[in-house]
Order: sequence, then structure tokens, then C-alpha cells
Amino acid sequence: MAAVCNPLACGASAACRRSLTATSLLNRASRACGFAATSRVSPSTLTRKNTCVTAAEQVLTKAKQPAMTVSSAELHANQAWEFWKRLGSPKYQVAPMVDQSELAFRMLCFKYGATAAYTPMLHSRLFLEDPKYRAEHFTTCSGDRPLFVQFCANNPATLLEAAQLVQDHCDAVDINLGCPQRIARKGKYGAFLMEQMELIESLVTALAQGLKVPVTCKIRVFPDKERTLAYARMLERAGCSVLAVHGRTREQKTAKAVRADWDIIKVQLILSQACKCNQCW
Repeated sequence: MAAVCNPLACGASAACRRSLTATSLLNRASRACGFAATSRVSPSTLTRKNTCVTAAEQVLTKAKQPAMTVSSAELHANQAWEFWKRLGSPKYQVAPMVDQSELAFRMLCFKYGATAAYTPMLHSRLFLEDPKYRAEHFTTCSGDRPLFVQFCANNPATLLEAAQLVQDHCDAVDINLGCPQRIARKGKYGAFLMEQMELIESLVTALAQGLKVPVTCKIRVFPDKERTLAYARMLERAGCSVLAVHGRTREQKTAKAVRADWDIIKVQLILSQACKCNQCW
């Protein structure tokens, strides 16, 4: 599945984004969050046979358990921090940008100082069902690390099976919970899951319990600060190891018109107790 490409084939300039350490802050949304409407799969292939319980469904069954205890929550926080340190505590990250942050662009950014990178957002169902989609939209190589592979999804079993296809080729799997575009509304993913906390929790838990690599999330904020903090805490309890916060609401789509809310980002950093250095400020 992995493939190598020539980074010189990409004519784009390096555009690395500064991350605020362990709860890496991703303040740029995907440019288009597109291809949910891709029609590469015929209608007949979209109907999946459910004649047996899949490995993903078994994981989902195990996921129905009580929330973390204090001791398990502390253990998870420590493991997340250790994961971040193993990556080198990356400060400069290439954001997930549809039709932009493919392998050639990522390699160019690594050459000029990026310390981690995200793939463009991948549609979990299409990635699972269509080999051509996988081959076209996901390529990597040995120098393409640390790498976060980002998916959009609204079905835990589908997401887990798709993520298992890439877990041996990345450092973490990321769930896009922040896309505000119309295509995300139509596809019922991204920021348009923000009213469905139980579904979001099940997506995170499925990956946290079913993958060999950590699960990370990218979110947008609610207008109400306390609701946003409750959202972040829920994701942590569900098994999220790195939380990327886009400091705008779902309705605030234009960066030029609305500046990111850095106050809510800093509050989440402090309360997470994940940041143990002075480089964030």
C-alpha cells in the first residue's frame, strides 16, 4: 500500500504550522473537506454483507464499558504524553488539507522544518470499500514521519476497519470532528456531529481499543466555553491521546473575518495537564 514519490514534483512552498505541543493545536481547517460525493463505488458494492461478526464489531462490543476511573484516566494521560515525547514533541505540523497535504507536499515540508504531518482527510467508507480510492489518496514512505492519518466518519465499525488498514504505516489515526463545509453536513461527519456526543464517543473508543497506534481528534469549539471543555474531557475519557483545537465555532468558516479564540485553547491546555513545558506560551 505504501508508495514513494518524488518530492520535487510538488511545486508548492513549505507551509508548516506551529503546534502548541502535547495537545497539538491545529488552527487551520481543511480547505475543502471534499470528496464525500466521490462516485467511484458502484451502488452494488455499497451494500455490505453482515453474515458474521467482524473484528471491528467485536471491539465495539468490548467498548461498551464504564468511563475511566481516576487511576485509568491518569494512566491514559501519562501514556499520551509519553507518545508525544516519543515523536519528539513536534512543534511544527503540516495541517490536513484536501488536495494539498499529499506525500510530495509533506516531504517538501519535512525538508524545510516540519516536525510532523497529517494526511488530507480520507473518507472512511470509501477508503474501506474502494481499493482505487485507497491507492489514489494514501501514499507514504519511510521519511514521511511522524505521520497522522486523518479520517472522517459517522460509523464506528467502518472507521475502525478503515483505520486498521493504515495503522502499520503511521504514528496515529486522527478523526476529523471539525470540518464545517457543506459536504460535511451532507455526509454527516466533521463538525456536524457536535450534537451527537454519544456517536463521537463511540468513534473514539472504537479506535482507542481496536488500534495498535493512538487515536487523535480535531475539533471546533462551541460558543459556550463550559460546553467546549466538557466536550474535550469526554474525548479524553473515550481514549483520545492528542486533541487539536480549531478555535472557531462551526459557523465561523472564514479565517479573515473571525480570528481564532486563543483563550479557549489555552484553557484546554491548562486543564488537560498534558503540557509540561514552557514552550506553549
